[in-house]
Amino acid sequence: VVNRNFPDQTDAVFYSSELTNAMSTFPKLQNTAVNEEVARLKKGVRNYVYALQQYNIDARKDALDDVEKSYKKIQRLRKFLNKDDDDVINRYLVRIKSNITKLEALNKQNNSISVQQ
Repeated sequence: VVNRNFPDQTDAVFYSSELTNAMSTFPKLQNTAVNEEVARLKKGVRNYVYALQQYNIDARKDALDDVEKSYKKIQRLRKFLNKDDDDVINRYLVRIKSNITKLEALNKQNNSISVQQ
């Protein structure tokens, strides 16, 4: 693959790695409903990263929709968490949203990016 924009590709790999790391270290919380939604969020993020790697625009959009739905549901469920769990989940949600936002910005700049790892 010829890449005209090496710094953007490096950034894409970094942000997708951050997403993958956040998913692999996401802790189990006290609330079962939140944990179930976190599992759906993890699946959506994995699908999103895979779609980027495969240049699959439709799959990327579908995965983003799934991530957004899970993210919003987790935000609604946060009110049932204790303070410590709420702080932890907030840190992870911020990391996930930030890295997806950065990947989407790169995607708009380059029209299509791929994450080759």
